[in-house]
Amino acid sequence: MRAPRTLLVPVLVAVLVALLVGPAVVTAAEPRAVSRTVTVPAAAFAPGDDDTGFINDGYQVVVVGPSTNGEFVAPLFLEAEAVTIRRMTLYAYDNGADDICLTLYRLNPATVDDQVMGEVCSTGAASGVRTFVLPGTGFTRRIVNGGYGPYLHLWVPGTYGDGYSFYAVKIVYSY
Repeated sequence: MRAPRTLLVPVLVAVLVALLVGPAVVTAAEPRAVSRTVTVPAAAFAPGDDDTGFINDGYQVVVVGPSTNGEFVAPLFLEAEAVTIRRMTLYAYDNGADDICLTLYRLNPATVDDQVMGEVCSTGAASGVRTFVLPGTGFTRRIVNGGYGPYLHLWVPGTYGDGYSFYAVKIVYSY
């Protein structure tokens, strides 16, 4: 028995469309956001100037005399070309009167212009390793794309003897 012509034509058209256009268009779905976490350890940070006395054991950065404070920088490598920063967590020992601060910048190499994305600082004096979190809402700018080079700037306000040590920063981002 033959299939009626009214059924055969729509089936042939659907098969031709699937073959010519491809199944990707027919079954396309929205891509899901991927969330990643990168931890930048103390070992990645280098001094901002060659006059700073410091020790970098890999697991911690500390300022030592005769220096009274120190600035350190580290590059930030992210998995995708365009990302949104969700959270930044500072791991530090702060038992002094001032605050350790970590700032995330994005640099536009074409204009040599860097922009502050966000900053997290330790607060208060207490012994032991503590965490200080900058949530997504605390960022001035949250987007890093291929036109920018992100990097981290660390400010340590005193020496190890003054009660300061930096361990790591954890950054959560999505793309």
